Amino acid sequence: MIREVKIKWQEMYYPSGSLKYEGFTKIDSRVNELIPCGQGIKYFEDGKKNMKGNFADWFIVTGTEYYKNGNIRFIGDYNKGPRNYYGPRYFVFGRLFNEAGELWYEGTFNIKHSLVGYPLFRKEESFKNGVEFNNDGTIKRNYFY
Repeated sequence: MIREVKIKWQEMYYPSGSLKYEGFTKIDSRVNELIPCGQGIKYFEDGKKNMKGNFADWFIVTGTEYYKNGNIRFIGDYNKGPRNYYGPRYFVFGRLFNEAGELWYEGTFNIKHSLVGYPLFRKEESFKNGVEFNNDGTIKRNYFY
């Protein structure tokens, strides 16, 4: 039996009326609810971009994440596959920036889970194979694990 999945471009809104998401969507048959699926943009409630890229359910798979101040937080890939933990997707490979918009780290990440399964980003402890940068763009430290 082949199950038909209808994917279409759509806008979704917060209860306040502000735009929450625009992009490709599908109906999640588990909960009969419309969810992001594919290319799209997710917004903070104040209208600024939160994430832009490829989504699988409400969570981004690859793309760009922003701070609330509008600066880029992360560009790259997030974990994929079934979610067997609480919380958001987490960084796997890419470029991480500080809130001022300066490149902080580039490479792979090793995100640990807390006792309840929630993924925790622990700054330098989460850097795996890559380069950490000073605010002036010079190399601070190389990571090899």
